[in-house]
Parts: sequence; structure tokens; C-alpha cells
Amino acid sequence: MDNLNVGNFKAHAVNAESFLARWGPALLVAFALIYYAQYFRYGLNLGGEGGTNAVLAMRLMDGQRPIVDTFLGYNLMWFYPLVAIFKFTGPDYLAMRLFFFVLSGANALLGYAIVRSVTRQAWLAVFIGVLLVLVPGMMFRNYMGLIGVLSSLLLLKAYVLPAGSPRSQILWMAVAGAGMTLCFLLRIEPSLLISVVWLGLALLYPLGSRIEFGARLRTTALGTAAGLSIFLAIHAGAAWHAYNRGFGPEFVGQYSSFVGLLRYELQREVERVLKATDCASSGADASPTKLDTLPGNKCIARPGAQTEPQPSRALCQASITQAEASAKESSVDAPPAVPAGGNEGARSSPREARLGRPELLKVWQAERPRERYFGVCLYYPIFWSVAFVGTAAIMFAASVLSGNIPNKIRALVVLTATGCSLSLFPQYFFFRPDAPHLSEFMVPFLPAVACSTWVVCQAAHEAKARIWRVFAYFLAAGSAALIPIYLKAIMPRESAGTVFSLDRPTEFRALNGVRVLLPANEVPAMEGLRDAILNHSEPGEFVLVYPYAPTINFMTDRPSYEYNLYIDDSAADSRFQIEAQERIEKNKPAVIVVDNRPINQTETSRFKNWAAQLMTYIRSNYVPAGSFQIGRREIDVYARPDKVRANTLVEEPAQIPAKPAAP
Repeated sequence: MDNLNVGNFKAHAVNAESFLARWGPALLVAFALIYYAQYFRYGLNLGGEGGTNAVLAMRLMDGQRPIVDTFLGYNLMWFYPLVAIFKFTGPDYLAMRLFFFVLSGANALLGYAIVRSVTRQAWLAVFIGVLLVLVPGMMFRNYMGLIGVLSSLLLLKAYVLPAGSPRSQILWMAVAGAGMTLCFLLRIEPSLLISVVWLGLALLYPLGSRIEFGARLRTTALGTAAGLSIFLAIHAGAAWHAYNRGFGPEFVGQYSSFVGLLRYELQREVERVLKATDCASSGADASPTKLDTLPGNKCIARPGAQTEPQPSRALCQASITQAEASAKESSVDAPPAVPAGGNEGARSSPREARLGRPELLKVWQAERPRERYFGVCLYYPIFWSVAFVGTAAIMFAASVLSGNIPNKIRALVVLTATGCSLSLFPQYFFFRPDAPHLSEFMVPFLPAVACSTWVVCQAAHEAKARIWRVFAYFLAAGSAALIPIYLKAIMPRESAGTVFSLDRPTEFRALNGVRVLLPANEVPAMEGLRDAILNHSEPGEFVLVYPYAPTINFMTDRPSYEYNLYIDDSAADSRFQIEAQERIEKNKPAVIVVDNRPINQTETSRFKNWAAQLMTYIRSNYVPAGSFQIGRREIDVYARPDKVRANTLVEEPAQIPAKPAAP
């Protein structure tokens, strides 16, 4: 009877595996449709990445030149798909949001394909796909997850997993080159890191069997050359487009500049560690060099700081502009670090203001259990990567010496999948250790964990020494422990793209297709903010928003003249207030909106505190048109005097069209 039960169980398991192998992708698509439909219209982050993407896409539609006329921060393909969508639908918030939800589903399918290709286990691939649907990463930045999973899948197919014939292998290598082209055209920094993996695989591919070395060398030479040819050809087309549009030197120059940026950031991290070590023994201040970004495409140290070569102005702000206020939880959930009445003259550097990573030994001292789990997740990839990459390196060396091709493939699976996922590691660990950035890192990291654990356990199972099996099972247990800890830490967090609910959701409408559901207690203030802007400005007139809330410009369909939409106390140089006043006098915005939230979690970082001189000018030359409390945001609206009706500041509600008008 026991044998019969075991046989029945195995038969059911085989049937389930066969069903998932056939229908797994369809099930993931169905699950994503149902899941994302639950909160598709929920929320509107005024300081979110979506507003920036939409405003910049509209600028490009109006003929502005990327990089030259408007700061992008990312590469062309981050925005061009939105330009194409807006040309078809008109500027539409929900159309843009739908696009990024589709991208989230595509990332889950790519994660499924990675695990399925490596392990041949449909159940494991579906499980990872479900996790990626549940936590898709920061909304409106889902390109980051795409870079990780797309490069991982293509490089595995091209250089690690056997393709059946040299011709097929060469074809996959060419396709990998095309995929890397897309990654670079989306965002350069992580793609540069992945290109190191690409080059390494091309060099390691021939190693293994001495008999096949020559043939494999020819394969990797031809395939990599084909991939590089595609890469260069597509970039030549992009450069031709850029030169025709008048931003060719800026487009080409950003590639070499980003190499300098990565080198510069690495140098700063090393100096930071060394300075902290020196200051720990001397008791001196260990704060890093304070930087400002100044006009003229230069960054200089503040007075008293050591001067050193810096990347361009655009690149200095690339890592802080788009994602800054999109990391909503980091600025909303955490209390200000400096009490009211703090020193207004003491400004934080970008690193000081944004780096809130808890110390490793103090992770479990957090007050809330979820923050303890979150702290574990911040450091977990370091220890996991050291263990698995170290194991893979030993496996690879041993397999090359012994001619064990299966173990060579397994080792390269670990190195490739982990390397591609770690391309997003600096974004969350060094720049902004918060839920949004961690969640987008996990999109490629979870498939890497699944594949690496599977192949290491396979290798250990075939090993003769029992100690290797024990070691592999220990690593597998550590990998499995990540899943509940991560879900406990990250769900439900709106900023990580996960499902969330609202108390009495109420519809809020604005221009450009903004038709969203917000908490009932926020809607009156949002409507008041919308009406204050629309009633004191005409279409096409400038609306200036400080320090960063681009969604306000988008939802009111009012442009901003600022080259870079983002500014804060750490990014502003000593001349910002004077130059901002000069730009106001030149462009005469109809409305100025000031968001006085503590953008960098300090009392000093409230705009009214660090930009007091500019605020005095605004209050002297513009008329208050409304004040609104939206969450922790304290938003004040100022109108140009000629835009204010005589004897009253009370205006009727603005008329919002049922559907956005086509451009």
C-alpha cells in the first residue's frame, strides 16, 4: 500500500509538472492581470518617477533635444516608448501606468524563462514568476528589472547553456549583443557592469575540454563579434539620430562620462571607508566630501573641501534626480533626523542626506519587526553572493582542470545570473537603501538565487564526498530563508509596486488622463491644489514646482522651464537661489508651487528652510493662492499678481474633461 501511495504521488507530481511546463507562462499572465487589476488606479505620487517620465516624454514630443534642452538622467529608450504611446493616446497617466504594468509582467515571464532554462523545473520557474508578479519593483522604474533579467537570460543562452549546434550558439551570442544594446539604451551604469560579465563569458567560453577548445574559440569569436557588430550598428543608428537632432556630442559623450562616474563613485566609497577608519581612531568628523552640482557641466567641492576631478553636471545628478522622491517610503515613513530649529547653514551632502542604511550589527534593534526583516534583506545579498560566487569559482577551476563540463556550466550559471543581478546592487546598497530600490534589485536576484541553488545542489549530489552535499543543503536552506523574510519586509509597500488598499477609495481627476483612486481624506486637498493651479494659469504658461513634484506639472498640463526638475538642499550650490530668482524674473511663471516636506528626512531639507532667501523673494512678488496638507506634504501655491482676481482668492472648481484631449 505504501508503494502504491508513493507511486500515486509521483504520478500526480509528474502530471502537475507537465501541466505547468505547458501552461506556466499563461498562468503567470492570468495571475498578473488579476493581481494588477486590484490596484491599477490606486495612488498618485506627486514626487514620483511617473511624473518625471511623463513630463520629459512630453518635452521630447514638443521637440526639445534630449540632454541638451532637458535633463534625462537615463538613456533615450527610457523615454522614447512613452513618446510613442503618448503620440497614439495623447498624454495619459493611465496609459503610461498600463505600459509599466505590462513591463512588470514581462519581467516575471523573463524570470520564469531564466529558471526554466537552467533547471528544467516548471514548478520552480512558476514559483519565481509568481514572486516577481507579487513584487514587481518600483513602479515607473521597471526598466531596471528588465535590464537585469533580460541580460541574464540572453547571456545564459549565449555563453552558458548548450544551444545544440555551433551555429545556434553563434546566433544566441548575436541576440545577446542586441539585448545588451537595449540595456545600454535604457540605462548605461548597470549595463556597463553587465558588460564585464559579457566580456568574461566570451573569454571563459572556450575553456574546458581540450579537444573542443579550438572549435569553441572560433564559436565565441564569431558569436561575440556578431553581437558587438549589432551593438555598434544600432548605436551608430542612435548616434546618427542624435546628430541629426542636434544632441550628438552629448549622446556619445555620456558613455565615456558614465565610465568616469562609476570610477568616481568607487573612489568615493573607498575614501569614505578609509576616512571612517581614520576618524574612528582620532574622534574626528567622518562625513564624506560635500559636493555641489553647478552650471557649466561641472561639479566642485564646497569651500573647504578637497577639490578633485568630477563627472559632468548631468551625471552627478543622474543618480539622484529621477529616483529621489520616487522612493516614497524613505521620505514619508521615516521621521526627520534633525529637530526643528536646527542649523540652517549645515547642509547635508548627497551621501549623508540619502544614505540611511542601518548598521549591520544594529539591524535587529529596529523598533518594528518589518524593519528588522528589511535590514536583513539589505545585507543578505552580500553574504549570499560571497558564498555562492566563491563556491562557483572553485567549481569552475576544478571543472576546467578535470574536464567536467556539466560542473563548468553550473559554475557559469551562478557567475552569470549573480553577476547580472549585482549590476543593480550599487543602486540600492550605496545610493538609496530603501524598499523601492531593493525591490527592483530583487527582480533579477530571485531568479539568480533559484538557479544558483539548484545547480549547486546538483553538483553536490553528484559529488562523492558527503561534506559537499551537507554544504550544498546548508546553502539551499539559506536561499530558501530569503523568501519569507523578503515578503515579510516588503509587502505590502506601495513604493515596491506591490498591492495596497485604501480606506474609502475616492476618484480624483485631473488633466492628461489622471483618473486615480486616492484616500477619501486626501481628495479635497488634491482637488484644491489642482484648482488653484488651473484657475491661476492658462495652458502653456509656466508652473514652477520646488523642490521636486513633477506630477503636479503633468496633472495640470502646465510646463516647467527648469532644465532639471529636481533640486534639494544637498544638490543646490551656493548660487542656486540667486540664479533661480533670475530665471523667475526672465520666464515669469504664472504659478509657483512649493512643497515643504522634509525631502531628505531632515528639518533643514524643507525648502522654506534651506532656500529662505528665494522664499522671501517669492512671497514678496507672488500672491498666496492656497495651502494644502497632503500626507506629510505641506504644499503652498503662489500666483503671479496679475493672475489673481480682485478682492477674492476663492475660485470655482476647475472643469476637468472626461477624457484627455489628443495633442
